[in-house]
This record gives sequence, structure tokens and C-alpha cells, in this order.
Amino acid sequence: MPAAWAIGLVAGLAEFVPYAGIILAGVPAVVLAFGQGTSTGLWTIGVLLIVQQLQGNLVMPLLHNRMVDLPPAITIFGIIAAGILFGVAGVLLATPLTIVVLVLVRRLYLDEDKHEVLASGVGSSPQPSTTPPGQ
Repeated sequence: MPAAWAIGLVAGLAEFVPYAGIILAGVPAVVLAFGQGTSTGLWTIGVLLIVQQLQGNLVMPLLHNRMVDLPPAITIFGIIAAGILFGVAGVLLATPLTIVVLVLVRRLYLDEDKHEVLASGVGSSPQPSTTPPGQ
């Protein structure tokens, strides 16, 4: 595949744009691949689909669950709700907005302090107090 490193760099940079990034990165890759032959183009489409599905449906939900204690069901509900309420822009911003709402609920409604929210309950404990005993 010609310019594989350049295509990989564009794909990595395009990942910063949720959902549309894979399309922006995939179009030049598929065009160049079909320039090499039909089988190369089809293989490129297949690899792009498999990688995107693994990343979007396995890796990212597991990372969200581990890093911010955001269950995948809440993520899916957030994407559906934001899509219904705000359309395409809501779908693109659904996961970050869901995380913000979850942190606000934890801080304001559940009265968790900053260290508990940042730790997300993943086997870590709140930071010890730096004030000496008796003060």
C-alpha cells in the first residue's frame, strides 16, 4: 500500500473527531487502495470496518468504564438521548457531555469530594489529608 505511514498519521489525527474521523481517514485510504487493485481496496475497507468496530464497541467502552467509571449502558443511553434532543451535534458530543453530567451528579448530588470523583472508585482510595493531627 503506497503512503501507508501517511495514511496512518492522518487516521490517527482524524480520531480526534468522533465518528466522522474514521470517514475522513478512510476515504483517502480506500481510494489509494483501489488504485492498487480491487482486492486491496476490499481488504482496506474490511480492515477499517473491523478496527473501527473493535475500537468503538470494545476498547472505548472499557476505557470509559475504567477511567471515569462510566458504565457502557449510560454511554449508549447518553448517545441516544443527545441524538434525539440535539441531532447530529448531540451524537458527536454525547460522550463528553455524559461524563460531565456524571461528574456533576457525583459532586453535587452524591456529595463525593474531588478525590473520590477523580479516583472513580477503581480500587483507589481518597487522598490522605495533609494537615497534621490535632489541627
